[in-house]
Amino acid sequence: MTATVLDGKALAAAMKVEVAAAVTAFKEAHSFAPCIAVVRAGEDPASVSYAKAINKAYGRTGSLFQHHFGRLPITSDRYFVALIHYIHFNPQKHGFVKDFREWSHSSYRGLLSEKSTRLERDVVLEWFGGRQALQQFHAKLADESSISTFIGDDDE
Repeated sequence: MTATVLDGKALAAAMKVEVAAAVTAFKEAHSFAPCIAVVRAGEDPASVSYAKAINKAYGRTGSLFQHHFGRLPITSDRYFVALIHYIHFNPQKHGFVKDFREWSHSSYRGLLSEKSTRLERDVVLEWFGGRQALQQFHAKLADESSISTFIGDDDE
């Protein structure tokens, strides 16, 4: 078996041209540039290096986030429950799926499952009063007014 030696610089140059063309087409179609959103976990060296490399490659500075965000402590049961509902329904609200239960990246299915998970399933289920109560809670539309100041304009 023979190995093929790849020219990394040539591949990178070709990819850069391809991505630049895709970005130009996207800008023309949508009137804004695509952006990269990266969740930076603390001062993780890999995240810092990645952010610096992207900024250098595109002549940018600052955060790679599209919008800055803040973390707010959960200070009440009402707020906690409203957030769980908001998080689970968000993919449906924004049209990624017709039914939030179809969203494969949601913790909802993990909460209802019997499979092993890193979720604090027992804590959440106890909070709601069990699996059936969690399902009943999600069967109705939630009042987002209790969290509207934290989520801002989420109709985009």
